[in-house]
Amino acid sequence: MIKDFFKKLFRGKRYYGSLYFGLIKNLVVGILLALAFYMFISLGSDYFIRKYYLDEQYSKERRDVYAEELQGFITDNSLSSLDTDKIAEWAGEHRHMYLMICKDDKLFFAPDITDTDNSPSGGSGEGGTGSTDTPDGEVGEGDTPVSGSGAAAGGDGAGKYPGYTDGGLSREEIIAEALANDMYDIVLEDGTLIAAVADYSENFHYAVATAIAISVAVFVLTFVLFKYMRDVIKRIKRLENDIKIVSRYDINHRIIAEGQDELARLSDNAENMRCSILDTIRKEREAIEANNNLVTAVSHDIRTPLTVLLGYIEMMKGEAKDDELMQSYLSSTEKTAMRLKNLADDMFKYLLAFGDTGEGIVREEYDASTLLEQMLSEHILLLSESGYEVELDESKLNIPEGTVVKTDAENLMRIIDNVFSNLYKYADIGSGVKIRLSGGEERVVFECENKIRTDDFVAESNHIGLKTSERLASFVAEEFSYRRDGERFITRLVLRVYIPESAEDGKK
Repeated sequence: MIKDFFKKLFRGKRYYGSLYFGLIKNLVVGILLALAFYMFISLGSDYFIRKYYLDEQYSKERRDVYAEELQGFITDNSLSSLDTDKIAEWAGEHRHMYLMICKDDKLFFAPDITDTDNSPSGGSGEGGTGSTDTPDGEVGEGDTPVSGSGAAAGGDGAGKYPGYTDGGLSREEIIAEALANDMYDIVLEDGTLIAAVADYSENFHYAVATAIAISVAVFVLTFVLFKYMRDVIKRIKRLENDIKIVSRYDINHRIIAEGQDELARLSDNAENMRCSILDTIRKEREAIEANNNLVTAVSHDIRTPLTVLLGYIEMMKGEAKDDELMQSYLSSTEKTAMRLKNLADDMFKYLLAFGDTGEGIVREEYDASTLLEQMLSEHILLLSESGYEVELDESKLNIPEGTVVKTDAENLMRIIDNVFSNLYKYADIGSGVKIRLSGGEERVVFECENKIRTDDFVAESNHIGLKTSERLASFVAEEFSYRRDGERFITRLVLRVYIPESAEDGKK
């Protein structure tokens, strides 16, 4: 599996710029830097420990301190040569020191040492005698009695040094090193003994230096990988932000690709998609503009002859006022021409409305109560004067003071005009018109209900005006809908209203 991975990784030029290759490259760099820091710290610490810490002067000072502390411990506790257990306990508390005491040129106290093969050596068990041959033959000839339980050289003596590490030296090597150092007179209650001290505290510093070197190496490796991942995540977030700007705010915002990896290719694809959308929008705008130009031209070409035709009909009606049959023919012709003119006007309005992208619409804040009153009062008055009985219901309308509606007043008025224009064309004049206004806190609802005309004069409605209003409402209102309920026809317009924050603060 690993072999297949590397084959895939290095197959072709494009994989040298992939995220996989970047990860492997940074991993190798991180490992090399980690090894370099590890070696630098290890070699540097080894140099300073050997040059300064193991300097003979500093080593002697540490041994002198141990000897002074031992003498102070013995003096404070009034110890004698029989209190080897307490001496062993004190020695066990100093983990990096080895203490050996001689009496009358014979080994008196030498705690057992765990040898390199982890087997205890140097004694007879519990409180017995121990015989130790020192390298120079001066001390340890013969059997030396030792007081206490296993304190001198017994098998349990190692327990007196919890956690003691000898750095891999054998018992004989440790004793030899201790004897090679200065000897110290230790005064007990029952006499004076000679002590030798060996200091191994450098092992602790070596361990600390190794731990620091490993920690730094791990940190360096982690830092390199973290930096690589952080850069990748930053690029992902930047791409996410660019796509969000394009999708929500500004489609002209460029998406810039960085590098040659998968993220760069993804950015290129997103940029190509953005350019494709822009090209589609441009072509759509060109088509809409061409359509509007065509509608304008056709509208002029159709309206002009219709206007001329209506003029001739009016003249002919004046010339043939005594001919009833001719008057009947001319009236039918006039009605047909007017119907054709109205149908053409509705069609042109519909085409222009559905070709509108809403770019020219400007929404402004208007006082909700004032705007509704201005738009409806004149139409209701004209409708009443035309013989329609208008029933206005405002019982459920409660618009708080300061409530505004954000809309385009001109296009909203076009919607209202279309609604009342349909009333004149298709409403039964004898059944009345019901107008209901409701809401007021978050939205205002305008509903108009009428009975549909059934006489022969009215043409079947194609709802072009209503569809035009529905299209315009998508820009200037929250909702516009219409439905037929038996012989009744209902239109509904919903406006979203609100109280500006400045007005709310003023009330407080």
